[in-house]
Amino acid sequence: MKVMFEAGGIKAYREFGIGSNILVCLYVFLESIKLLVFTINYSAAYSFIVSMPVFCLKNVILILITVSFFAFSVLSLRKTKVIFFSLFFFLITLLPYLNIFPISTLKADRYVFIASFSYVFLLGVAFDRLYAYQHKKFSLGFFKFLTVALFLFLLAGYSFMTIRQNTIWQNSYTLWADAVEKHPESSVANALMGVVYMELGMDQYSVKYLEKAVQLLPYDYMSRNNLGIVYGRLDEPEKATNAFATAMQLRPDDDSIKINLSVFYQRQKEYKKAEEVLKYLLAKNPQNANLRFRLGLVYKETGQYEAAVSEFSKSIELAPHIINPYIELGNLYATRMKDSEKAKYYYTKGIEAAPKAKFKVDDLRWMVQDLER
Repeated sequence: MKVMFEAGGIKAYREFGIGSNILVCLYVFLESIKLLVFTINYSAAYSFIVSMPVFCLKNVILILITVSFFAFSVLSLRKTKVIFFSLFFFLITLLPYLNIFPISTLKADRYVFIASFSYVFLLGVAFDRLYAYQHKKFSLGFFKFLTVALFLFLLAGYSFMTIRQNTIWQNSYTLWADAVEKHPESSVANALMGVVYMELGMDQYSVKYLEKAVQLLPYDYMSRNNLGIVYGRLDEPEKATNAFATAMQLRPDDDSIKINLSVFYQRQKEYKKAEEVLKYLLAKNPQNANLRFRLGLVYKETGQYEAAVSEFSKSIELAPHIINPYIELGNLYATRMKDSEKAKYYYTKGIEAAPKAKFKVDDLRWMVQDLER
């Protein structure tokens, strides 16, 4: 819980306060049982709607079902401890995810991994007793056959669902497309489908999912940050600025949002603003090689070549095994400052610094050869 609080994983109570949160706990408990037993539509992300008001008919029925579960488990203690043990083992191992303290993810497969022991334990005991059961109205082997048939049916069904789910996890696109199709109201599914389209460069599709994600979860600062990036690439500067501003308001200590804002300003050719953002960040963290590199790019585009060389050189001093500053310095000397010897020097140093960056290293070797002709 301490780690979750520090990482921002614990959220505020939902719209109707602690009362509705208790109702959410009830939903999560029953949804987790459903997820464990009926593995029909597994998904990388889930959503479900909590009915309001608190004492509507659906909620009253769910409360009665839950009370019946617990009453039955306590009453079963007269004959066996198995049912009582299974229910409370399930409940106790699920406690961190029940939303007693609200968390952003209400339901997930991983939350019931440990709790699933209670289910398979109960099944094992049930199969064992059914296998040994005898009744004078049935033949001696009937219940043995029935037990084996039921076991094979469950084994085949769960195996089929496992194999089917493996195909869904083929890549990021298939995974999140499946999740959005099954749970279109899931903020996580929409947010990550938006990220997939961002990475594919299909920004017009990305916007649709990212906007839906922040509509479903207004405090999702990462989706707002991603919206800022996408709006910028779609040349919608006002929307981009608003998205970045909201993201920074929600997470003021996240410097990556400010870096993305500086990139946006740079693309808009608002170089002064980009420089101001980067210098503000460098004032807090002067040893950050990436910030030095990004400031060098701004200076390069504005024709301040000496300042760009200075920042790229500082970036190399701080992170000597990153290839990009060597490439930029080589390009700067080769094309803007017309110094082929220094260009060759930095290209060569880049090859030595990051030999595993195969494609970039190959490009640098061709550049060196061209300069030597």
